[in-house]
Amino acid sequence: MLWHSYQREPCGCDEAKCLGVFSTREAAEHSIARLSSQPGFRDHPEGFVIDPYEVDLERWQDGFSSA
Repeated sequence: MLWHSYQREPCGCDEAKCLGVFSTREAAEHSIARLSSQPGFRDHPEGFVIDPYEVDLERWQDGFSSA
């Protein structure tokens, strides 16, 4: 999964976006190269993070509850 996050000023709130799920690290890196010059992303180039994500795996199998 490719994420982009940063802290917004002046509130210090976290702003995070999931930019996509890619089949390879190289594909995610290609996306970073393309997006890094776009508005919003270019102001926070350090905000890109690639997190491994296993596909074909069911999550939340036992449901969830709201606090």
